[in-house]
Amino acid sequence: MNASAELLGRLSGTVDAFCQMIEHLPARALLEKPWGPRQVLCHLLYWHETYVRQIETQRTGRGWLLPEGTLKELNAQAVASLATVGAPTLLARFRTANSRLCRMASEPKSAGVHIQLKLNSKSWPLDEFLDRVEAHIRRHGDEIQRTHAPRGGAARS
Repeated sequence: MNASAELLGRLSGTVDAFCQMIEHLPARALLEKPWGPRQVLCHLLYWHETYVRQIETQRTGRGWLLPEGTLKELNAQAVASLATVGAPTLLARFRTANSRLCRMASEPKSAGVHIQLKLNSKSWPLDEFLDRVEAHIRRHGDEIQRTHAPRGGAARS
């Protein structure tokens, strides 16, 4: 079964809200290390692009080498691989990857696709996996929002 329109709408809304939040952060927030908003964006982008490649290879019958290592190692590699890419480009790539992911997930030829994060990890049906991805992005966004909320109780617009 391919992913539902409701699920894909939620995922797209969450990605859009996350990107808008990053765009409205003060520039200094993107300089925070070791795991600030920029690193989280790199982490999410890396995985989204990985899901797209994995779906494409499954649908075309080509081979796919799953990422190997611990999630901590893979996330560190993801952040390092995108270290020189500007935030506007990261955001554009994240939005593009999400559009491609949602388009492919909605197509009948994605029925039966399963996703794995890495070698020797659980394989998830696409719709179930994307539901978890949406929640993961939302949790990261909520955490960034909490840690970068304006002082004095004013709401961020």
